[in-house]
Amino acid sequence: MSSSDHGKSRPSKASVPKHSPPPLPVDVLPPLPIDPAPTPVQLEDADAALPSMLPLTEQQEKVLEKYLSQCPLAVGKDPKAARLLRKLKVRFKQRLYNRQLFDLDVSICRYLSSTVKYVVDPGREYSEQVGPVQRPVTAQSSYDAQQSQLAVSARLATHPSPQMQVLDQLSLIPVLSRALPPEFKTFRQTLCGAGDVRSPITSPYTTRKLPPFIFRSTELVPPKVKLNQGIRSRMLSNGPNMPQEESIDFCYLQEHHLPAVNNLVSHFFWPVDLSECLQYPDFTCVVLYGKLVVGCGFMTPDVKVNEAYISFLLVHPDFQRCSIGKIILYHLIQSCMGKDVTLHVSVDNPAMLLYQTMGFKAERYCLDFYRHYYPEGHHLSKNAYFMRLRK
Repeated sequence: MSSSDHGKSRPSKASVPKHSPPPLPVDVLPPLPIDPAPTPVQLEDADAALPSMLPLTEQQEKVLEKYLSQCPLAVGKDPKAARLLRKLKVRFKQRLYNRQLFDLDVSICRYLSSTVKYVVDPGREYSEQVGPVQRPVTAQSSYDAQQSQLAVSARLATHPSPQMQVLDQLSLIPVLSRALPPEFKTFRQTLCGAGDVRSPITSPYTTRKLPPFIFRSTELVPPKVKLNQGIRSRMLSNGPNMPQEESIDFCYLQEHHLPAVNNLVSHFFWPVDLSECLQYPDFTCVVLYGKLVVGCGFMTPDVKVNEAYISFLLVHPDFQRCSIGKIILYHLIQSCMGKDVTLHVSVDNPAMLLYQTMGFKAERYCLDFYRHYYPEGHHLSKNAYFMRLRK
């Protein structure tokens, strides 16, 4: 090497000019600027290996949402990216309105610590109450749950009737996916609902604008109300004027009614989740005494081509024998004019007399129809009549 070579300065790699990469098209997601993952050498030197997945912080979720929103064409081509963007927007709205965010760990802990064991069939969104669990979940209990799940699947395969499918969809809450938010857990809201919304609603099924009330009556006097009136009149006979009694209101099902309605139906029948009925509120009826839910009725309008099915009809025992059940049934029948209306009723249920007075006729006797619904020791028979009101 000559001396002239020593005098020349060789350009280093850092001083070589770099050309900026060409801009990416709008329909391609650019690389997300995140911290590089640790190399295997770094993981070996660390005391403990990092977990494969880490939860995002609130700031990281905002950065990711902004990043995805800047590439609408690319997100539109990738279903996974579109689903992720929707979830991020939902979480942002939940934080904005102080709603509880979904936490899988909390849901699992609540499920394991509950006193009732549920088995969920992921293929049908069906669950069955196995019974009270007084011990933690073990390998034996997991095996029993699997056997019970197989029994449920076998029963569904041998009972393809559309009426039973309606009851299966509305019955037995999957506690892992339908946990009530904390604002629905007080005793008062369990009885009366989560609010008092008296504004018109729009039906997602028929797109009709429904009034806040179907019917309001101040003349119906249930036995419980008559007893209260007698007590008040005796106590306030020499005092001030008696306070005005609340009216009996018949209205359509709304979201704030769900906690009280689910609690009422689950107490007298079996665990249910009637949130699906919000998709067709035209065919529902909730009875209120003031703000207290005392009765309800629900109908599925399209169980068959020309047939509607009444899944639940219930009036609290303290508010029976004053035509509340007849008004609910009349409203459900009027909401499905032009179709046959069908239902199942236990053979020893006094409500069968009401159905007969409204024109229903028993078509067949269903042996052990409620065997997988009513718990052991229930006061009603598990055999049922299938009744029909022809159009």
